Amino acid sequence: MNERTVDRWVMTAQGEPCELQTEPLAPPPPGEAVVEVAGCGVCHTDISFLHMGVPTRAPVPLALGHEISGTVLEVGEGADTSLIGRPVLV
Repeated sequence: MNERTVDRWVMTAQGEPCELQTEPLAPPPPGEAVVEVAGCGVCHTDISFLHMGVPTRAPVPLALGHEISGTVLEVGEGADTSLIGRPVLV
């Protein structure tokens, strides 16, 4: 059986290139969904975290970007199962 994985580019330190990390894809928690990302925007705040020394709200490593579109792959308990397979904006 193949384990499903997720790839993400993460900021590991200010001013350093982002690094690709691959990790196992966990099932979604109750009320949440797994979305296969088709596109992700990076805003001026993300750029400021990486290049201008603005403190991050969470410790690094940190995946930047929050303007996301994609397709719902699966949902956690209590989430609307009709979302599976639907395109979404997050």
